[in-house]
Amino acid sequence: FNRLALGLRGSVERFAFEDARLTDGSVLDQGDRDLTQGTLRLRGAYELTPGLIPFVEAAVDARVHDRSIDRAGLRRDSTGLTARAGSTFE
Repeated sequence: FNRLALGLRGSVERFAFEDARLTDGSVLDQGDRDLTQGTLRLRGAYELTPGLIPFVEAAVDARVHDRSIDRAGLRRDSTGLTARAGSTFE
């Protein structure tokens, strides 16, 4: 859009942990650590002069574990919001 630039980015990551075999031969289940993390980011920038481009950016992210409560009885799911402002320049 002429000097205005808009961008939308997203990502999804999957984390899966194997069970641990302890020195006494027993197995420690780590399935409560398995999670999916997603992020969505929106960025707007405006070219003031060639080489000087200020921007604002907002992002939302979420972590969702396969098990809602871990072995310690904690709920580990989370959501977050991030805001950034800055500039790129040459």
